[in-house]
Amino acid sequence: MSMDEVALDVGAVLAQLRAEVRAAQGLQDDNSRHLALGVDTVALAESVAEVEALRAVSVHWPLTWHTPRQRIEVFVQRLVRRALRFYLEPIVQQQNSYNAAVARAVSLLYQAQQALANEVARLQATAESETLPNEPH
Repeated sequence: MSMDEVALDVGAVLAQLRAEVRAAQGLQDDNSRHLALGVDTVALAESVAEVEALRAVSVHWPLTWHTPRQRIEVFVQRLVRRALRFYLEPIVQQQNSYNAAVARAVSLLYQAQQALANEVARLQATAESETLPNEPH
């Protein structure tokens, strides 16, 4: 084989190797494409769902008792809660508003990340499908 034949076949060999690698890997699903970019979309989607599930804050935890002593403690805690309600409710409302805004922003960022990752994957597929020009001798 001469040097000219090797230079002319580089693009074809590269395209064939890419096709073989794709065939060996099988069809890539969305998550594997994103993993190739360093993003685990399953973990990211779970995190977004967790932010949404935990965004609401309650003013008070439920009070329970099992013994007579605990019942007295719960009664005192309820009195303290009623006395502090005017102070705590505005703070909790502000926190819930902030949490809702953050959850909305995280959701939008997740959607934008998915769109960008899909665009990167599309551009990579386009670049891989093009053959390399022959190098000048």
